[in-house]
Amino acid sequence: MSDAPNDPTLPPKRRGRIILARMIVVFGVFVSLATLLGWYLLSGFGCEMNTSGCRRVRLDMSRDSLSIFLPALAVGALLVALGLRGSFKRR
Repeated sequence: MSDAPNDPTLPPKRRGRIILARMIVVFGVFVSLATLLGWYLLSGFGCEMNTSGCRRVRLDMSRDSLSIFLPALAVGALLVALGLRGSFKRR
């Protein structure tokens, strides 16, 4: 039995679950990448606000930035894990 959503032997309910699981994975990856991009851009902005400037941008690993960005990364990872779990679930 194939897990392709366009497989005609799959019942419609199963096809819908596979598509939903894949959408959840894509959304989780998007949330994770957007969080990392925002973290990088805000770190670069803080670097540019420094009067002496910076040679390269590093992610700020302070307690404040971790408390803001790590929960968003955890939500993205959780969405990816739930989507993968749903796409491989057999019923």
